[in-house]
Amino acid sequence: MTTYVYFLTMKEFNELVNIVESLLGPEGCPWDRKQTLASVRRHLIEEAYEVIEAINEEDNENIAEELGDLFFNAVFLCKLGEKEQRLTTEKVLKGIIAKLIRRHPHVFEDKQNLNAEQVVLQWNKIKQAEKKKPQSPLDAIPKHIPTLLKAQKIIKTLKKGEIDYELPHSDNPEIELGNRLLQLVEQAERQKIDIDIALRKSLQELKQK
Repeated sequence: MTTYVYFLTMKEFNELVNIVESLLGPEGCPWDRKQTLASVRRHLIEEAYEVIEAINEEDNENIAEELGDLFFNAVFLCKLGEKEQRLTTEKVLKGIIAKLIRRHPHVFEDKQNLNAEQVVLQWNKIKQAEKKKPQSPLDAIPKHIPTLLKAQKIIKTLKKGEIDYELPHSDNPEIELGNRLLQLVEQAERQKIDIDIALRKSLQELKQK
């Protein structure tokens, strides 16, 4: 059964790749053919948030549809990267396969029994060793993620690394408002709540009133 499912999945993956190649081909879609990695990056963000929204709503049909859209965007970006001669789909796939094996030695090598927290520590240690130069723990946080999510990642990283910090004091009302928001981020982190998802759920409730 596992072998059958694997071949079925590969057949459908290859079909998706063929469709994307047709869209980008000489007789393909004019809109798709005009796109670049830079022009479609915002669509990837939008699709990711639509997946999150479907999961929040526990709508299984919509989850499958939105994951399909996200999957398409990943393949589309790979093919655009090939078109711009910046990467290959093979390189992308080989890279993530190697990374997953390399950063899960407890599964693929020494078969250690680690708990979830130990796995995270091991992942970060391996990731740090792979970098060409020493990095601050904060350097691993993406620069362009939404501000609220970025704030929670920074607070989480500082607390996990037991790094002392204090919120900036200022008479500037914008900074003071920012401080209050950061205090809410700290509260969310203490309660292990994803503050972005929490706000999205509240907004959803607000729209339904």
